[in-house]
Amino acid sequence: MTTETRVAVLPIDPRNLTSVDLRHEAELLLLQGTACEAYHGAVSLPRGGTHAEAVEALYVPGCGRIGIAWGADADWCDADSAEAGIREWSAGLD
Repeated sequence: MTTETRVAVLPIDPRNLTSVDLRHEAELLLLQGTACEAYHGAVSLPRGGTHAEAVEALYVPGCGRIGIAWGADADWCDADSAEAGIREWSAGLD
């Protein structure tokens, strides 16, 4: 059993996001010429197993914001990086 939360992120093209909320936001950002990064992520929680395998994230480095979708709607928060944002979000899953 793991003793710490582990986060793995895989960069993807923002246009390949499957979350409607995040894909729409990415399209708007790209039209405006605003840099954004998209990720698929997996979170391994201390209790074991992998949780939220389908998590997707859209990170906007210029303003330090990240949108994270696991299921329907995206949650947005401040983050220094995509991995840090997903790690902070996953803390609420314990």
